Amino acid sequence: MSHSRIGAFLLLIACALTVPVRATDESETQPGGIAAGAESTADETADDRRSHWSFQAIQRPEPPAAGDADWARNPIDAFVARKHGEAKVVARPLADRHVLLRRVYLDLIGLPPSREQLRAFLADESPDAYERMVDSLLVSPHHGERWGRHWLDVWRYSDWYGFQNEVRCHGTLGRDPAAGGTNSKFVNNMQFG
Repeated sequence: MSHSRIGAFLLLIACALTVPVRATDESETQPGGIAAGAESTADETADDRRSHWSFQAIQRPEPPAAGDADWARNPIDAFVARKHGEAKVVARPLADRHVLLRRVYLDLIGLPPSREQLRAFLADESPDAYERMVDSLLVSPHHGERWGRHWLDVWRYSDWYGFQNEVRCHGTLGRDPAAGGTNSKFVNNMQFG
């Protein structure tokens, strides 16, 4: 998202926070509502909304020392290793490369890797082989299809609409553009890091 769009979005949120909130007539008459003498908490002030964590500037914390966790390869692993140490939990051994490949394929695209993909990954000895494979899966149309189906479920999308006995099927009107367009609309426009 561009800086100008982020600025416009933050301005919209700031404007929404300055609008006074007034209960509607219906809520005033509800049992336990304003008419019944409902009171706010003693420490509630008008500025509480602006100090909410979601409006604070993002700060990158300094990663802790990973200690004796030889499996820690990045800053996130260092945070996990610290929590393991606090909970006195011992990490499981690293998964074999073929198991790791199958896990990431099923997680990202919902399909197991083909034999050719497995052989190519096992033959690639470069240190960034895993990262390159994950990147290739994230731009795959299968990734968009998998997560497009997930979001359609979240949105409670349905292939039909109608009333009582009248049912009309129009599944392709919403499902195909959502699943096919997920990669280009979401994944490719996100900035990581």
